Amino acid sequence: MYGIKETVSKQLQAVTSEVRLLPTAEDIRRQLYRLIASNMAYVENTPSIIPSFNGTADAVANRNHVDRNDVRSALGEMLEKGYLYQRECTMDSGRTIKVLMADWDKLDEDDIWK
Repeated sequence: MYGIKETVSKQLQAVTSEVRLLPTAEDIRRQLYRLIASNMAYVENTPSIIPSFNGTADAVANRNHVDRNDVRSALGEMLEKGYLYQRECTMDSGRTIKVLMADWDKLDEDDIWK
């Protein structure tokens, strides 16, 4: 039997020969948050990478084989919740870009990153 975690009764689970519990939407979202945080930690220590919104979405999606739109949605939520923020940065060329930054204290506080 397949079911979403926390939605299948213990009684039903007890009488089936095999139970496979799938993650909830919240489990999946938190996992995306963790993948994004992991990417942010990597780029923070790699000066040649400037993490933009779209670049981060592409990197996380490609590296982890997840849907780019799901990553974009999770990035937007992380910005809204204050886990990430954007800072304008002027490049040597004079072009201004928005760089993603992580609030490591908030990520740690909410058990997304340790």
